[in-house]
Amino acid sequence: MNIRRAVGDPSARRIVLGELHNALGRRLVMLPLMITPGEIPPREDFVAAAERYL
Repeated sequence: MNIRRAVGDPSARRIVLGELHNALGRRLVMLPLMITPGEIPPREDFVAAAERYL
């Protein structure tokens, strides 16, 4: 989101990003993100869903 914070801001945290490589030696990109538990949808009951079709 291109958010910049001042160094003295208490919410600013230093992030050190290292290089990631896969089994083939290719460099990968990691996307740091944060998901709050309230944003995760409830688990679907697959048995109940299957019973609707059977």
